[in-house]
Amino acid sequence: MPFRLRPSFGRRWPQQEVRDVTELVAALRNRLAAEPDGSSGETLRGQIAGAESHDRATLTWDPEGGSRKFQAGFLAGHLFAHLIPTLGSLPGTFLVPAAAYAASLVSPQAERYLVEAPPHDLFKTHGYACLRVAERTELPADLEFAAFRWLADQLSVPVTPELEARFTEVRQRRLDLAAERELDRTAHPAAATAQRVERRLAELASAVQRQLVDLDPTSTDADRLRGALIGLETASGSGLLGAPQPLGGTGSGPSEAYRGGMLGASLLVALVREDRVADDTLRRHAYRYGAVLASAGGRAVLVEPPPKNVLKAHQLAIHTLIERAGEPINEDLEVAMLRWLATQADLALTPELVEERRRYVVKVRRGV
Repeated sequence: MPFRLRPSFGRRWPQQEVRDVTELVAALRNRLAAEPDGSSGETLRGQIAGAESHDRATLTWDPEGGSRKFQAGFLAGHLFAHLIPTLGSLPGTFLVPAAAYAASLVSPQAERYLVEAPPHDLFKTHGYACLRVAERTELPADLEFAAFRWLADQLSVPVTPELEARFTEVRQRRLDLAAERELDRTAHPAAATAQRVERRLAELASAVQRQLVDLDPTSTDADRLRGALIGLETASGSGLLGAPQPLGGTGSGPSEAYRGGMLGASLLVALVREDRVADDTLRRHAYRYGAVLASAGGRAVLVEPPPKNVLKAHQLAIHTLIERAGEPINEDLEVAMLRWLATQADLALTPELVEERRRYVVKVRRGV
C-alpha cells in the first residue's frame, strides 16, 4: 500500500497518497487486520463503512447506529472517499485534519448547530469543526473548502457562487481573528492594539459597502449608509459637526439620514479606536446617537453656545438611547460618546464638564 493509516492522532501520519477509494478501503482493512483488539478497531471499522457508503451520511449521532467512536470513524471514511475524486488524491498529510473535522461533527455542540435552518447549520457547524481541527493541527485551504462542500452535500445545501463567496468571507474572518489572537500573544501591546483596530475599521467599511449593494440608491437607508462611509473616512478629525459636507441626498444638501449615518459612523470609529468591539449593540447605539444629532431637535440644540450645546445634545441623545434600549447606558461608554462629541465641537472635555453632564441627565429623567 502507498501509505499506512494510523488511528492515533498523536503519531505522525505518513506523506504518501491514495488515488482511488478501492485502494483506501484496502489500506483500512489491512490496518484493521493488523490492529489488536482495542478502541481504535471500532474507529477503523467505522472508516471502512463510511468509505464504502454511497449514500449521504447521517450527521447527528444515533445510538442505534453504533457508538460515537464508530460514527466519527464513519464520517471520516465518508469524507476520505469524497476527497479522493474532489482533490484527485488523498495525501497522507490530510488524514489527521480530515479525521478531526469529521470527529467534531458527532460532538453535542455540533449537534446543536446541525438542527438550525440552512445555511446557518452549514456555516455554524463548519466553523465549529474548523476550530476543533485548529486545536490539533493545521487545516489546509483546499482541504477546508473540500470538507465544506462535503458537509454542504450531507446537509443538502446547494453550493452556489453566493455561498462560495460567503464561505471565503467567513473563512478570512476566522483566520484574521486567529492572527489577531496570536498577535495579542506575541507582539508589543501597543502594536497589537493598533493592528487590531485597523482590521476592525476595515471590516466596518466593508460591511457598509456590502449593504449598499443590495439597496435602492434613492432609499433613505442607502442615503444613511453613504453618509456612514463618509463618517468612516473622516472620523479621525475634529469639527465634523460644522464642516461643509458632500451632497448625500436628492436635495440641495445632505439629508438627515445621510448626516445621521455620517455622525454615527464617526462616533463608532472613535469608540473602536479606544479598542472597543463594534458588536451589534455598540453599532446600534452609535448610529442612534448620530441620528439624534442630525435630527431637527439635535440641530437646534447644537447651535447654542458651548459648552451648553454639547451637554444638551449629549443629554438628548443618551435619553433617546436609554428609551430605545430599555436599560441604562454603561457610564464608561457614555463618557466616551461625550468625549467624541466634544472633540467634534472643538471643545476640551474637562472633568468639570463630565460632572456637569450628570446634572443634565438628572433633569431629563425628572422631566424638567
